[in-house]
Amino acid sequence: MVYVEDTYGVEFHRVLLEKLAESKVLQSSNLRPVIRRMPAKKCNQALYKKIMGYLIRYQDWRVLIVIDSEHRGAKEAAESDVLRHFRRWRDRVKVAVVEPMHEAWLCIGLCGSPRRCRNDPIGELSHRLGRPYEKRYLARLAKEIDINKLRGEHDFEKYVEQLNWLLGIS
Repeated sequence: MVYVEDTYGVEFHRVLLEKLAESKVLQSSNLRPVIRRMPAKKCNQALYKKIMGYLIRYQDWRVLIVIDSEHRGAKEAAESDVLRHFRRWRDRVKVAVVEPMHEAWLCIGLCGSPRRCRNDPIGELSHRLGRPYEKRYLARLAKEIDINKLRGEHDFEKYVEQLNWLLGIS
C-alpha cells in the first residue's frame, strides 16, 4: 500500500510506477501496490487510526507513505512527523520524503535544472509551461517525465529503494 498526500498524487504515483516498471528500474514489473490518498494530514493521529483500520485485517502488510518535506530543513523532521504515529509497526512502515515537494520531481523529470526545480518547483514549472502551474497538472504532466532524469536524485533513489522493499524484493 502506498499512501500519498493529495488526490493528484495518486495518479502521479501510478504513472511513476508504470514508468519505473517499463524502464526496469523497479526489480519487478508485474507487482503493483495499491495507491491511496492519505486520510489525514501527515502529522495527525487520525492518519494512524485510519491506515491501521484499513490494514489490520491483513496478516502481512507493508506501507510506504510519500510526503513532501515542504522546506522543513532536514528530511528527517518530515519523516519523523509520520513515523512517530507508527512506533509499534516501524518494521512495516516506511516514509519517502520528496524534497521539497512532488513538483520538484515533475520539474526535473521534464528536463528542468535540478537546482532550480528544487529551489522553486512551482516557479520553474510555470516558466517551462509558459503559464501558471496548477496542482491539477501533476498527474497529467507525469506522463511526460523522463525517468532517467530523476535517476541519481537522492530522494527519488530512496523512493525506488522503498518501493522495492514494499514489493518484497529487497
